[in-house]
Amino acid sequence: MAGLAMANDPPGEGEEVDAGEGAWIIQTGTANDAQISQAGSGHSGYIHQVGDNNTGNINIDGSDNTGIIIQEGNDHNVQFSMGGSGNFTDIRQYGNSAHAVGFAQDEGAIFQNSDHNEFYSLQLGDGASHLITTADGGDVVQSGNDNYINVWQSGEGQTARLKQSGERHSMWITQSGSGNTTTINQSN
Repeated sequence: MAGLAMANDPPGEGEEVDAGEGAWIIQTGTANDAQISQAGSGHSGYIHQVGDNNTGNINIDGSDNTGIIIQEGNDHNVQFSMGGSGNFTDIRQYGNSAHAVGFAQDEGAIFQNSDHNEFYSLQLGDGASHLITTADGGDVVQSGNDNYINVWQSGEGQTARLKQSGERHSMWITQSGSGNTTTINQSN
C-alpha cells in the first residue's frame, strides 16, 4: 500500500482528526503496510508512515473511538484494536530501531475494551528497539472504564509490559537509558 492516500484531503499538520471523519493513510518510502478496519459509527483512524518497512494496523469497533499511528524512520510495527466507546489511542515512533507496540496481532484481539480509556506512547531512538505489550501476554491492555496510560521510551532496548483491569487507573511510565523493563498490572 505504499503511497496510498484517501480520496479526501488528509488533515494538515497540527489539525485534529475529528471522530466524524473517515480513515486516513499517508505513506512515504517503500514496503510500508497499513490497514484500518472500522465498524459502527463516528470512528476515526489515522496512520502516517514516512520511512521504509513500517507496519501500522488499527481495527476499531464500537462508537466514537479514535486511533492515531505516526511512524517516522524505518522498521516500526504497531498493531492494536479498540472496542467499547469513547476510547483514544495515540502512538508515535521515531528513529530506525524496529520499535514495536503490539497488543492485537489479529482483528479478533482487543487492545482497549470498555469505555473512555486513553493510551499514549512515544518511542524514540536509533539503538536497540523498544517494546510495549501486555503484562500477562494477553490481547487486552485496558479493560474497564476511565483508564489512562502514558509511556515514553528513549535510549535503547526498553520494554514495558502493562495491564489495567477495572476502573480509573492511571500510569505514567518514562524509560531512558538502556535495557530497562517495566511490568505494571493494575486492577480493582
